[in-house]
Amino acid sequence: MTVQRHLRAIAELSFGALATGEPVSTVTPYWRLVDPASLLAARLAGGPTFIRERLEAERPESS
Repeated sequence: MTVQRHLRAIAELSFGALATGEPVSTVTPYWRLVDPASLLAARLAGGPTFIRERLEAERPESS
């Protein structure tokens, strides 16, 4: 339970920073820690859709 609370706080700060224009490289990448299909993903800032989008953006392109 405590880990979830801390992760939610980190997610809110990171998501808020991105929303105000902070570069992705300067925020804590909480989306890397959470399976977008999990119940926790729905409770985090941005939700599962944001997590999937960020993970896809970070996926290396295949040649």
